[in-house]
Amino acid sequence: MNSTPESRPDAGKVSVVVLCRNEQKHIARCLDSLLASDYDPRLVEIIVVDGMSTDGTRQIVAEYCLKYPRIRTVDNPKKIIPAGLNAGLREAGADVIVRIDAHAVYPPHYIGGLAGGLHRYGADCIGPLLSVDEGKTAWERAIALIWTHPFAAGNAVHRTVARDSQPRPTRSLFPACFRRDVFERVGLFNERLVRAEDREFYGRVLRAGGKVLLDPSVHCTYFPRTALRNYVRYGLINGFWLYYARRFTRTRLIFWRNLVPLAFVLWHLAAICAGAIFPFLLPFLLAPIAAYWGLSALISVQLAWTHRNAALCPCLFVLFPLTHYPYGLGNLYGWLRAAVEGKYAPRGDPTPSPIGARTP
Repeated sequence: MNSTPESRPDAGKVSVVVLCRNEQKHIARCLDSLLASDYDPRLVEIIVVDGMSTDGTRQIVAEYCLKYPRIRTVDNPKKIIPAGLNAGLREAGADVIVRIDAHAVYPPHYIGGLAGGLHRYGADCIGPLLSVDEGKTAWERAIALIWTHPFAAGNAVHRTVARDSQPRPTRSLFPACFRRDVFERVGLFNERLVRAEDREFYGRVLRAGGKVLLDPSVHCTYFPRTALRNYVRYGLINGFWLYYARRFTRTRLIFWRNLVPLAFVLWHLAAICAGAIFPFLLPFLLAPIAAYWGLSALISVQLAWTHRNAALCPCLFVLFPLTHYPYGLGNLYGWLRAAVEGKYAPRGDPTPSPIGARTP
């Protein structure tokens, strides 16, 4: 049964902004899951922001728009995430805005859970616990485990905490739910960032005294990139932009824990250089590297044993370094490039103007 304004005390109009580009494989099941929401459909508008897809995504979305009048589309000619988010936000007509990633499916409680949580906890931004689709093969299952294991995910609590955990403050979220007025206070997403736009935005919210919250009782299922090339590229790009983004913002994005992947890669380079000059130092220089590979092997065996699937072990043993090394190399390149090119906007955050008045 659909909820009604009378039966749901936190009910109100919600704008759902779906970002997509070349998501022919995922967009239909994403929209189907949103249409199956238990939130009153009279209170939900769905805005699909398409980054000029070329694979059939636009045709699929057009069919949904014809069938469901509450779905409409907006183009994102810049083809980057922050520009698409801003385009969707400017079209949104509600005081509560839910950002949706087309690479996931959402249970019926999702919209109501997040929208209610904003009011219940007095949050400015609130996000869900991320579950990962396990796929069908050992490789896909291993990627799902990697995504949610602390050895790979670090302190990304939206991936690692238990579903029965209490809501908690955080600095990072999976695509989340926002109060409209937070954009009036801190501006929209920074369109000079190709990645790290969400981390930069949440940093501005926290700097302005806002509240960013993870609610593990709300969850969704994400479909990760499983092709080897795409997986490695994803790590490189995210690692690069974490450090390169400092050219375009004064918001602090890097904390001590973010230095670990960069230090990991730098240690390898130091070991190669110093070992060539001072061979007697090699045992000392290689010990941390050997410890890393030993820990990777131990965790791979442990997870394979826990899940009673021996095929997971070699997959995990390959995937851990394919997670850490590309990310760390991306960090190094982003750090060096930002240092060479210098600050782009030293006088402040180059964020677009606030969202403005609601559309009718």
